[in-house]
Amino acid sequence: MGHAGGDRANSRGIAYAVPGDGREATPGGWTLIGQATGQSMRLNFRIALVACVVLFGLTVEAGEPPAGFRNFKWGSSPRGSIKKIADTGDGVRMYAPTGAAAKLPPLFDLPVAEEDYSFSHGKFYSGDAYLDGEGNFQKTKAALTKAFGAPSFANESLKLWKWKWPKSSVEVHLSYQTKFARTTVTFVNSAI
Repeated sequence: MGHAGGDRANSRGIAYAVPGDGREATPGGWTLIGQATGQSMRLNFRIALVACVVLFGLTVEAGEPPAGFRNFKWGSSPRGSIKKIADTGDGVRMYAPTGAAAKLPPLFDLPVAEEDYSFSHGKFYSGDAYLDGEGNFQKTKAALTKAFGAPSFANESLKLWKWKWPKSSVEVHLSYQTKFARTTVTFVNSAI
């Protein structure tokens, strides 16, 4: 069966030159044009291996999730100089620092404007720190990335970043409200 010159592909998509097209042919009359060589397969394997190492490295860089927020460990009871500022009626209560504790220490060496702590049925599960100014937002984002590695979720248009850890219910969220020039950092444990 004769073919006019030209390329053909088999069922696996490997291209062959048909005899009569002026290219050298194998003894069977076909010239292999598009089969992956051992060298290109090794290169593809190396690229895949490097990608896996980089992705694994980013996950490992994040280290352990935070054990709490400030001086509250996950599941601890309300204590110290805090006062209740909200009660949802379903067991969730929010507290804010009072007295000497109202003078908030810096977070990642940045000034904190406000802070609150949330408890579910008397167990600490979430803490928020609020920082003012876009400059503090950029510095907070850099500090969180340094402390926890690259965020696992980032949405520039919503100005929202999240750090999550595999096999953990702990997350750290960073958001920025342009209208109020306000940064919010939330440490939360959704298992409580």
